[in-house]
Amino acid sequence: MIQQIHVVVADDEPMIRRGMARLIEECGEEWKVLDMFANGSEALNYMKNPGIRVDLLVTDVKMPIMDGLALIREARQYQPILPLVISGYDDFEYVRTALREGAIDYILKPVNRSLFRIQLKEIQHKIQHRKHQDERKALQQWLYEGDSMSISGNWRSTFLENSYRLLCVSLDEPPIKTRTYTRRDWELSMYAVENILEETINDAMQGQAGRGWVWQGGKRMCWILLGDAEDVEQVADSLRLAVLRCMGLSVTVSVSAEFNDMYSLPGVRDDAASLLYLRLVYGGNRVIAADRMQDISENSLPIKLRQIVQRLRLEIGKEADGETKSLLDDYFKEMESLSLPASIRHALEYLIIHIHGACLETGHEEAQTQILSNLAKMDQHIASFHQLRKQLNNLLLLVSASMREKRSKTDRTPVNRSKAWIKQHLGEPLTIQSIAEQIPMNPTYFCEIFKTHTGETVLGYVKRLRMEEAARLLTETDGKLPYISDKVGYNDVKYFSRQFKRHFGVLPSSFKEIAKPSAE
Repeated sequence: MIQQIHVVVADDEPMIRRGMARLIEECGEEWKVLDMFANGSEALNYMKNPGIRVDLLVTDVKMPIMDGLALIREARQYQPILPLVISGYDDFEYVRTALREGAIDYILKPVNRSLFRIQLKEIQHKIQHRKHQDERKALQQWLYEGDSMSISGNWRSTFLENSYRLLCVSLDEPPIKTRTYTRRDWELSMYAVENILEETINDAMQGQAGRGWVWQGGKRMCWILLGDAEDVEQVADSLRLAVLRCMGLSVTVSVSAEFNDMYSLPGVRDDAASLLYLRLVYGGNRVIAADRMQDISENSLPIKLRQIVQRLRLEIGKEADGETKSLLDDYFKEMESLSLPASIRHALEYLIIHIHGACLETGHEEAQTQILSNLAKMDQHIASFHQLRKQLNNLLLLVSASMREKRSKTDRTPVNRSKAWIKQHLGEPLTIQSIAEQIPMNPTYFCEIFKTHTGETVLGYVKRLRMEEAARLLTETDGKLPYISDKVGYNDVKYFSRQFKRHFGVLPSSFKEIAKPSAE
């Protein structure tokens, strides 16, 4: 798909304006001249329109009302333009001022058509590279903060492909040689992995109409968004092999189901990340595609097992292990009532995957490694439910101890302070930046210690509190859905209902009826 470059031309000479527009559009169908203006004031008023995106401003210097240099200075407040100055004045002051204002080049009239085409090709590469970087940054910010409000207006004009796949490339258990790696070593390694992935994607997409974006996100993890790509699983396997060949590192690549609505990206991200837990069942160093996986989802398990697992994930690593052991016993009692071997294995896989998920999400590498190293031994030697429950209980105690040890090294006060502030402001728009400012603390570092201490991401904690408060209001008050949605910080009732269903498995309108029996 051709990504058009939008151009505005400003020159007070009509023949030059029209000639310049023709010359630009003759350079290829990717170039589109949006409009032409006789002075800087008219061009500026046009570019103030938030519904218009201008990539390149081609302007003369000397024009009535507002000259080209003033236009460049003012226009950059409204558009992310690259300015190109074309002038009949060979004056050093003009050149210096134009470059200081950010002009990409200063071309003298009359314009040499052949040289101009070459220059425009170079400008095209710069604009496309910058746009790609901006798009990648926007994707990274959205998936990290979970909030598309600041960039939502650009989605439909930027991401024009018909279909997308999201890939998550995650390092498997690191080799022995990496055990001495410092944080800086890992940063450099992941930077190298990101470059390898980008080069591999560029090679794979050669000859295809689609595009790809690569960025880092999470510990030892990279994300890739592919638009209108062909043979996606083959592309994913080439990524796996490239990292193994170039870095000697084993990775698992999860591939989401196809989707065509970019607004669903955060949900697709969660689905792609959850596929990585299947390493525990199928092993690492492979491609795990959503289209090929048997569904190990919450909806395919009895509700009691789902509820126990949700509580267990929150209990792991707390000061007392009694509740963790009690919940595990309850889970096995429910498992014993299952009659089919496939259902029993499904329930066991679900439990282990979510315990591992708790470690993965909270960054507890030691606890995560303990699960991976003990899982194979369990599968080989366990012959009864009693023995399996005993082994899993011992593993949970080790995991909890590992989490507590790491947490004890973390300052609790900022986390507790932020939790109290969040509870008091649930009904307001909340972002990582706004929460971190209350501590005050660097947002990135704040996210890290919050996750280490609580076992949840900041926005995951906010969402859980909002859902719990919404559930309380639904069962304890007669408030209507718009009122409850607004009270917990959602001004869009439909969006709130979707989030509520994703969290509890049912729509808010059905929640009261379902909650009543469970409360008896």
